[in-house]
Order: sequence, then C-alpha cells, then structure tokens
Amino acid sequence: ELSQGTLVKKAKALRVNKRELKLTPATDFVATEAREKDWCNILSSHKGDSACYTWSFTNRAIGKFALRPDKELGALAVKKVGLKKRNLTTYDFPVATCV
Repeated sequence: ELSQGTLVKKAKALRVNKRELKLTPATDFVATEAREKDWCNILSSHKGDSACYTWSFTNRAIGKFALRPDKELGALAVKKVGLKKRNLTTYDFPVATCV
C-alpha cells in the first residue's frame, strides 16, 4: 500500500475536508526497478485527473512531483516501452508522452 501522506494535517491547514485532498481511484500505473532507491519509480494516472503522480516504492509514499500536461500539447499518455524478449538485462521503462 502506498501513502498519500498526512492528509489530515494538510486538510486542517487548508481548512478543507480530507476527502477533497485524496486522489481519485487509479486508472493505470507504470513502474520500473531501475534505480528505485535513487528516485520515485512509479507513475500513476487517476480518474478525472489530467496529471500523473510520482510514487516511491522504497518509501511507500507519494513523490514530490505531479506531471501535468501543457495546455497547448494536449493530454498526457503513459505507456510502457521495452523489448518483447525478456532477459536479465532487459527492463520496461515508463515513458510519459504528450498526445
């Protein structure tokens, strides 16, 4: 399970309900094991939200960044790329592309 942090504290500071700060259900995500201890290694998209959110599997928590599409470029799409044939040196890396 991944944590969105201390929503109660943030909600009190902003004087809003905790539910307003919670992310909507995830619709898709991608992850990679490459250098997962160095930076966030999970990217998620959520229902009704054009942003993609970074997560750290090592810390089991949401990252500092949300990737938002440029209004001029359109929606942000997330896909996995990699080789079909798997071996010890092949990885699937997450790639964010504007479509």
